[in-house]
Amino acid sequence: LFAACAVPVSIQSVFAQEPPVEPLRTAAQVRTLTPQQAAAHRPVRLQGVVTYWEVYLRFLQDESAGIYLLENTNLLAATPGQIIEVEGVTSPGEYAPIIVATATRLVADGRLPAAQPVSVEDLLTGREDSQFVELGGIVRSVRASGEPKQYEVDLVAGGERFTTHTRQLPVAQAGELVDSTVKVRGVCASLFNRERQLFGADFRIDAERG
Repeated sequence: LFAACAVPVSIQSVFAQEPPVEPLRTAAQVRTLTPQQAAAHRPVRLQGVVTYWEVYLRFLQDESAGIYLLENTNLLAATPGQIIEVEGVTSPGEYAPIIVATATRLVADGRLPAAQPVSVEDLLTGREDSQFVELGGIVRSVRASGEPKQYEVDLVAGGERFTTHTRQLPVAQAGELVDSTVKVRGVCASLFNRERQLFGADFRIDAERG
């Protein structure tokens, strides 16, 4: 005769919990990610100065670098020079890593950062993507476009032609700028193809007569 005894056994499953990922705190930290790393949607929380802001084109710059900001909803109507706080996640973007904002908050009114002087050679490397820069050149043409009204200013510098976009001109008549030497300060927006290859740059700027 055999007797079977049921002995209660406690089985506890232990799952190792990964520590929470610390948010990235600077634009430079986001920009140094590889596309694969940025695609992991790492959390971001930082403050910076708005350098350009319109419906589909928004740029922010902190003390480390400038970066493109994509809002998945229309969270804030900011203006250049304002300091805002951004919470969001990283994304590989179509050329360089960007921030997809999930929340934005106005911190204070401020002023635009000092523009970094650059050469044509600097622009063609792609390193100045999303940065607030300064470049001198000669105006070849000016035309109004878009709604609300903007101006497209064709500028030649170092043998290369760039198109700049500005909401206002420093002269009463657009034609007065043609053949003038100017200095432009604004955000460098890279031009690229579907393979993430750079083929040029344009600017979101205000032009100042030189």
